[in-house]
Amino acid sequence: MKRALLALLFVTSPVGAETPMDTFTADNNQTNKITITWIQADNIQAACNAESKKRGFNGFSKPMEACSFWTTRVTGDSCLIITKKTVNYWTMGHELRHCYQGEYHK
Repeated sequence: MKRALLALLFVTSPVGAETPMDTFTADNNQTNKITITWIQADNIQAACNAESKKRGFNGFSKPMEACSFWTTRVTGDSCLIITKKTVNYWTMGHELRHCYQGEYHK
């Protein structure tokens, strides 16, 4: 039996957003082993919207710095992260956390 979870995420700066010094627990991980693909794009909005639509979603209406798409299944978990060619640790870590914990935003 396959169980799939596919979701899209983007990094924004809402009031009360996370900070680089926030901590979190790994107790909420959906997986501890995952295959990650990292794409670097010149136009993040276009790349994330294209991937979103490819997966049957509507794209993003808000601007973003990066996005991630993950799938968990019995045959192996995978995650796609899309960022700029130059990315900071915080943005990459944010998206990587989505790969392991899915939709963790409150």
